[in-house]
Amino acid sequence: MSTGFRKPTSARPPNPNILSFPGRDKGDSAMKQLLVILACIAVSAAEAAPEYLPLLSGAQIRAEKLGNRCTFSGAGLESKLIPGANSAVWNTVAGKGEKERWSALGIEFQNPRTAAPAGFRLEVTLPRPVRLNIEPRINKTPGKGFWATEWLGRRSVELSAGKQTLEFTWGDLNVKSADWNRVNAVTFSVAEPYRMELHSFGLLYPEPLAADAPVVVNWLDAAEGAVNPVARPFDKLTGVFSLRGGGGLTSRLEETVVDGVKAALWQVQGKPGAKGWAVYGFGFIDPIDPPPSGLRFEVVLPEETALTLNVCKGFSREKGFYAAKKSGQSRKVVLPAGRQFIDFDWAAFGVPEQERELINSVEFVAGEAGKEMAILKVDMIFADAGKAAAYRLTRDRKLNLVQRTMLEALEARGVPWRAALNGKTPQEIEPCLWTGIMLAAQREQLNYFKTLFDPETAGRLLAENAVLIETGKQGGFNGLRQKSEELQKSADAYVDAALASLPPEKRRFVYDPVTEQFRYPDGREFRMFGPHFFRALYSPGLNQWRPWDMRYLAGLGFNGIRLHVIWQKLEPEQGKFDPAFLGMLKDIVREAERYGFGVSVDLHWPYPDWFNRGKPGYELNGKLAKANSYHWPEALEDSWRRLGAEFAELPNIVAFEVPTNETPIGSDRDGLAASRYLLRRWNEFLKSEYGTRENLQAVWGAAADGADRYGLAPGENWDDCTIRPLGFQDDASPDQAYESNPRFYDHLRFAAMMQKEQSGRIVAALRETRPEAYGMFQRTIGDMWDRSPVPVDYRAILTSVGEHVLPGTHYNMGGVQARKAATLTRGSYDSEQQMEGSRNAVERHVALGLGFCPFAFHFRGGGGMLLADDDWHLKPEVGYLPKLASHIRTFRPVPKTGPAVAVIVNARLEASTGAKLGDLIAQLEERGCRVGVFETLRIIDEPALLDGYALAVTATDYADLRLLDVLRNRFKGKVLLNGRLDLDSYARRQDAGLPAYLVKNGLLLKSGPVRRAAEHSGRIDLAGSWEFIFLGPQEKAPVAPPAGWKKSETVKVPGMWGETGMTGSLQYRIGDGACRRSVVIPAGWKGRPLKLKLGAVDDLDWVFWNGKLIGHTGEKTPNYWMVSREYAIPEDGTNFGGANELVIIVRNLRDDGGIWKAPIEITGSASGRFLPAGGGSMAAPCGGATSLVVPEQLADGCEVLARFRIPGSAGESAAFVRQGRFYWYFSDQEFHAENPADRYVLDQAVGSVRK
Repeated sequence: MSTGFRKPTSARPPNPNILSFPGRDKGDSAMKQLLVILACIAVSAAEAAPEYLPLLSGAQIRAEKLGNRCTFSGAGLESKLIPGANSAVWNTVAGKGEKERWSALGIEFQNPRTAAPAGFRLEVTLPRPVRLNIEPRINKTPGKGFWATEWLGRRSVELSAGKQTLEFTWGDLNVKSADWNRVNAVTFSVAEPYRMELHSFGLLYPEPLAADAPVVVNWLDAAEGAVNPVARPFDKLTGVFSLRGGGGLTSRLEETVVDGVKAALWQVQGKPGAKGWAVYGFGFIDPIDPPPSGLRFEVVLPEETALTLNVCKGFSREKGFYAAKKSGQSRKVVLPAGRQFIDFDWAAFGVPEQERELINSVEFVAGEAGKEMAILKVDMIFADAGKAAAYRLTRDRKLNLVQRTMLEALEARGVPWRAALNGKTPQEIEPCLWTGIMLAAQREQLNYFKTLFDPETAGRLLAENAVLIETGKQGGFNGLRQKSEELQKSADAYVDAALASLPPEKRRFVYDPVTEQFRYPDGREFRMFGPHFFRALYSPGLNQWRPWDMRYLAGLGFNGIRLHVIWQKLEPEQGKFDPAFLGMLKDIVREAERYGFGVSVDLHWPYPDWFNRGKPGYELNGKLAKANSYHWPEALEDSWRRLGAEFAELPNIVAFEVPTNETPIGSDRDGLAASRYLLRRWNEFLKSEYGTRENLQAVWGAAADGADRYGLAPGENWDDCTIRPLGFQDDASPDQAYESNPRFYDHLRFAAMMQKEQSGRIVAALRETRPEAYGMFQRTIGDMWDRSPVPVDYRAILTSVGEHVLPGTHYNMGGVQARKAATLTRGSYDSEQQMEGSRNAVERHVALGLGFCPFAFHFRGGGGMLLADDDWHLKPEVGYLPKLASHIRTFRPVPKTGPAVAVIVNARLEASTGAKLGDLIAQLEERGCRVGVFETLRIIDEPALLDGYALAVTATDYADLRLLDVLRNRFKGKVLLNGRLDLDSYARRQDAGLPAYLVKNGLLLKSGPVRRAAEHSGRIDLAGSWEFIFLGPQEKAPVAPPAGWKKSETVKVPGMWGETGMTGSLQYRIGDGACRRSVVIPAGWKGRPLKLKLGAVDDLDWVFWNGKLIGHTGEKTPNYWMVSREYAIPEDGTNFGGANELVIIVRNLRDDGGIWKAPIEITGSASGRFLPAGGGSMAAPCGGATSLVVPEQLADGCEVLARFRIPGSAGESAAFVRQGRFYWYFSDQEFHAENPADRYVLDQAVGSVRK
């Protein structure tokens, strides 16, 4: 293969007597055909029959596929090409003139092979005999088609009526042999009115290709998109870091038109005469199976251009050219102006044979400003016909799968065409899919507006829509698309009239605070079902959004979008919005309204540079802190205020996601100290809460463990902002801070205060121009993304929000966070979550009455996209969404009638090691309870939220004493407390913390101290260094630990091992990694239930204990990359008193991965006996921190309902106590239905409020 300018190669012309078969099916007599066949044999028995390569099916024979001005006539005739679902019709009628009675149809083609074609084949149906003139031509100017053409040969043939195949070589048509390789078009003309039906067109090659001859298969054609209105062919040219430059030069890729044909235009920009470098890189984001041996680009250069060409390996969807590495040798070429091929042959570039299958990208490098290159086509070159055929087979299988998904989606949306299209080719099915989407979307439009405007017209149009859908159901696809497009024009005119007649206030989506739900303009409940609209990521240009995007979403059953507003592009200069970007956003919202879509406004990173620098006087110190939207609240508030004013005219905005998307607070490696502004606010918060340093010291200095480190240091003073934030108290690990550091809880309270203040101020600013505006809170990001010394899970304060702000979830559909939100409002929605494998989560979320924004309406851009390819077919893995669309949008939860129970999640536990709820909520609901889920800090702020509840359940581990005040003094129902009684939320000593509070108030205790069950339990901390080996990508689940640990490396657990470079390198190990360590289980633990606890694993895990699989968490688990694991360790496979091998295989699916969150431990809980007062005995586990309270320590009025006894130990302790309306259950473990003691306690507590 050559490199640089490549002219089409000349093919050996075959004997012109061999391939002349005009009308061979029905046009000639049987005798004539026999004579031709005998002549073929006589000339050469060794001559091979021609090879046929189909180019266009009947459905693909459309004007835009055949070349510019593909039909042309003299004055005496007129003709047009009428496309259809299975064939096209060339129809010629009488013209206005008397002379020049001729009409022609032209077919321009581009040769997909390295060898030149020798002829063509056209399958037609003729209604009557006709004389047809056939002319091979060359269309010399790209894009001008038959306006600039030269005929190279000519022949007239007499054809009979009927369906037949026309097959000619260029020799048959009197083309000189020297011109065979110049032919790129054929015209057919008649001299009378005529109608010809066209079924297929393809090329003939002089002989079948040799088995090892290279074959060209198209990858990108600039003319794509005529059949599929949402196809993004030029997306195939984009990738991460594919455009870059230096030395004063930059790269840009735009859409352009070259002589009437769409093309992608690569531009090298810079000052005139600038010398530097600019790169355009092309890569396959998904593997090509089998891999090609090269690439061919068809390009147009306006002038002679010097380029350097590279081939690369390692390009990927997520990292693009950040991870690509050059292979072989670079090539420097000087290319002439004009249309030409640029071929990349891996072998010709010197790529080692063993690396050729790894090549998946190429680069063009220019060194001068002003250079341009238009890209018309990209083809793959396969080493032989077998590999090309294997690729086509794989490609077509994928197409069949996504088309089946689309047909199932249409059926669910009321367009049942699957049966009618059964047996059709993918090319025949494709245009029907988009006609069906159009009709389904029309129904959405008309049904939405008919309740607001002119229902009679809407009803008439809906009736026409139903007729067209039924026509397709009966198989009547010929002309159906044209009829659907005509109906679309009528529907659009109706919508235009509605929008012109109805003022914005009559079209406004609003939140109803009484019913706590959003409503359509006509009063119906609106539940968000709107994908993340990634097309708003881009400025106008190559990747511009299209109105058809909204039509597609409506056809699939969605009712909204999440509008992705890149703050950096919106406001590159403080105080000034970019008018083009803002205009694009408004156009998107307006088009969304045409389909009845509600819009969630997402102010998204990256942030503007001016904001990242920090508030004047408080410039940022840390690298990661620039993602923090809390470090300059006034600027953020002002941007929202002005954006709200710009959007005030748009009535279909549902809510504004505040403060911004996925904002952290103090997630820098220096925590809050990275921002001097936040450090000041931290000190001001402490001063306002405590008043004096003595009060503050009384709390922090009373820490049960490490008071000398946690109390105020001599130099710490809030007046000069020197009180250090969380993370600088010399904690040995985050676990130690979770257990003992009192600043942890004040940090959490400070973050809650900042959330309320910031979100409330933003919505107040929005309400200046939009009085009914509501915010949807975007949770503060922490947990696995928190790089501060003590990571915090801020979901513990999700509902700490400002006025007119609703709590929204983010990657927690159907979970505890969703329950918190649903308890407060049915208007809440989840702003982002991938949909693959999430059907169960979707159903749980909708069962709560909540909406969500699926991630994301796009194909490119990393994992989790909704679309399967650059033609934007729906991904099969998310095909359940259209099927559930009606349920998602209209389901109304049935209110339960049982006792109302409030579950109050313990703030410190949830923010650190986990809330320890287990299946408490499920058990309560199984008992018929109406369960509300609340957060500690929200209840302290708004105790009235508990009004109407008969029972409150909360953990006393690290209890906030203010919450106990609410439960004692404000709440009137019964209370079930469970857990430890030794430490409060500040982890203070017993004489200053929880036990002292209980004794002082006569609640449960009359004396301390509270004893822990440590001597009866145990815990083995597994944090630290583990052996590690990377196993690479694996398809199957592991069934045993790997062998061969001699070359292992060491990794820290908890920690990540996925990223191979420095932080931010974007270079990751994707695949399986095995972590191993030896664990000694004490001999005295035999007989105890052993459990392995892992705080979180990113992504999937398989756990092996002494070679046996004991646990696995997979993709079916919601948020599998961030949920805790707990696996039982079998006694019969454990070596007590000796070493045991623990191997955890982690499968990293994308980005970073590892066992990243504490605790990493094995617990050996003593199995005691739970002894109810009424008799009986049941097993009850006891943790090391479990509080053991003897009856003599109980306060007056306490009744022991059950005792706890540990075999072999002296005495018994109180396990379940009642004191008036308070209950206390000693267990500090998660609730589990299989635990009989848990069931007994819940039966008693729930039973008490049923009476």
